[in-house]
Amino acid sequence: MLKIDALKEHVQRHYGIHGAITAVPRGRASNYAVSEAGSRWLLKVFQPEYTRTKIEQAADFVSFLVSAGYPAQEFVPSTNGARVLTLENRPTVLIPWIDGETPEPNTLPTLVALEQVGALCGYLHRLGQAYPRAATLAYAGSARDLANKRDGLLRVAGEQRDEPEIVNEIGIRTAILEALGEELDRSQQLARLGVIHGDFSGAHVVFQDGRPVGVIDVLGEQYLPGWELMRAFFQSVPAAGEWPMALEAQWRAYIGGYARECSIQPHEVAVDYDTYLLQLTASTYGLRKPLDDGLRAFGRWRTQLAHHLAEHRRELREMMASHVRP
Repeated sequence: MLKIDALKEHVQRHYGIHGAITAVPRGRASNYAVSEAGSRWLLKVFQPEYTRTKIEQAADFVSFLVSAGYPAQEFVPSTNGARVLTLENRPTVLIPWIDGETPEPNTLPTLVALEQVGALCGYLHRLGQAYPRAATLAYAGSARDLANKRDGLLRVAGEQRDEPEIVNEIGIRTAILEALGEELDRSQQLARLGVIHGDFSGAHVVFQDGRPVGVIDVLGEQYLPGWELMRAFFQSVPAAGEWPMALEAQWRAYIGGYARECSIQPHEVAVDYDTYLLQLTASTYGLRKPLDDGLRAFGRWRTQLAHHLAEHRRELREMMASHVRP
């Protein structure tokens, strides 16, 4: 746990800011609100697994987006010009505060909001295609083959053998890989590579009076835009009780916004669906230790979603592709 006195000393010494600091209890990073004389900033202290180099690359990508008109906020330079510093061996940044509200995951209430979020996702992916330093970014995905993905799940089942719920969930996931794994893997081989947000969804869009005014937590990773397209949709749309066609109106709004900003073809939607389903199924996030209640709930939701997407794969892929014009 970082001490407030250490944080105050950090912002005073590196930014010349003498103000109040309060914890912001949201996200996996350690976030703090900094305020002085009517101005506010977000001090973000990243998780230990993030390197300073990675966050410096994120700073460069954010600056590129902002220069192109995207509604993000550049990291504030310190008094010596550095946009990324370290505190207790963890990368830290200071970002101007964006006034507004960020919705909880799976709570975007209207079709208008879904269309707006889709447009922001497409806008970022389109700009990512033009990012001049894309080649400097390491591939953010896994290089494991299907057998290794399955073995990874089974290892976690062994480690969690005293947790029957987790063992059962892993059984659901390995059954999906057994039935569909090769088809999903072939689709992923066709997926387009690009620079993405890295964690995009409606929960990372700031809304003010019903309109989006900013996008937060941009990492700028080299991965699969189609994966993020699907992930952002399923982590934004309210959980549906009637699957699969209850999602049609929400998807039409979301993909309409996306396609307005970034070109996409019907066959790509099918590829992207499979790519997301494969990653969702094979990931051990929310299953492996260490776990807190939030992570466990997220892992449970991911298993349920993977089961639904696998069970309704044919009709959902057809429906989703049908709303994209060739």
